[in-house]
Amino acid sequence: LHIGTIVVTANADTSVRVRLGGNGATILVGKSGTYEARSIMEFNLGSYDSTAAIDSAVVTLRLRYAFPATSGDLGFEVHAMARTWAASTFTWDSLAGSTDAAVAGTFLAALAPGDSVVSFRLDTTLVRTWWKAGNVSLQLVPSPGSSIVVGFGNTFTTTEDSRAAFVLNYHTGSTDSLTLSPKASRVLFVATDDLQTTPTGLTLQAGVARRGLIRFDSLAVPPLASITSAVLELAVDTVASITNAYTRDSIYVHLLRKNIAPWDSLALQLLCTPVTEGGQKYYRADVRSLVQQWVSREPNLGVLVRAYGDFSTLDKIVLHDGSAPLALQPKIRITYTLLPQ
Repeated sequence: LHIGTIVVTANADTSVRVRLGGNGATILVGKSGTYEARSIMEFNLGSYDSTAAIDSAVVTLRLRYAFPATSGDLGFEVHAMARTWAASTFTWDSLAGSTDAAVAGTFLAALAPGDSVVSFRLDTTLVRTWWKAGNVSLQLVPSPGSSIVVGFGNTFTTTEDSRAAFVLNYHTGSTDSLTLSPKASRVLFVATDDLQTTPTGLTLQAGVARRGLIRFDSLAVPPLASITSAVLELAVDTVASITNAYTRDSIYVHLLRKNIAPWDSLALQLLCTPVTEGGQKYYRADVRSLVQQWVSREPNLGVLVRAYGDFSTLDKIVLHDGSAPLALQPKIRITYTLLPQ
């Protein structure tokens, strides 16, 4: 029985842009520096009552996230969507011409760490038009004075319902006040920044998004070998990275199955967790199953790495790349066994 150990250093790496729509448990809106996020939410308003006089319409959102800090100025305008949208295909590049020109509502306030909800009133004349149609999708467009990006809840479980709430109060000639209170049936956020990577380093930008491709073409493992250990090691540039108290300090690595944009043919999602040694932070993952695929059946096209909060945060993780000192370059430490022939 032959036992071999090798250290394979990446021979190529690059950051790639993958425009996405975030439709998970958190939807983002706001501006901070070059970052901007917009939220879209759909409400089904039910059957229209032509005798109704609308008293008020208010949307309430529950705060679950803030970037880059927990306090700052948040401002946005509310516009009805002017065309249909799908969470699977609508991205930042889809925004042009997507909203009605009329301002349906506004919000402007200085948020503090203890704040838990954001509410805004809607123009009742526009609300009547939407009610006649049966539903409406609203887009929250950040104001230039915003200094913070926040995230609103979109969770519906047996113990929590943090979905956006639309409360419509109205009355008729024969009744006192009545209320319709639908929750958002669909939500989405799209985000952007200046999309400038660091001069050196592999940039993973959540929400926008940027992901990393890393190649290990010099994998010298015999074809019939059995992989007993394989650890991916990625050194972190903590100075260039931007995270906060909401960050889940991990990243994902995937087996890349096709070497073509948008690099979405992936397999084997594996979690990279942080360790610190000698003052240097690394992300490490057990990638034995991934390397075994390369040895046994899959073409070695490398891996894709992305931020843990890709669909719910604006975390920026910068990894050292092939231009860094050898000790900081991406690498895989592999141990394998080979039966005698």
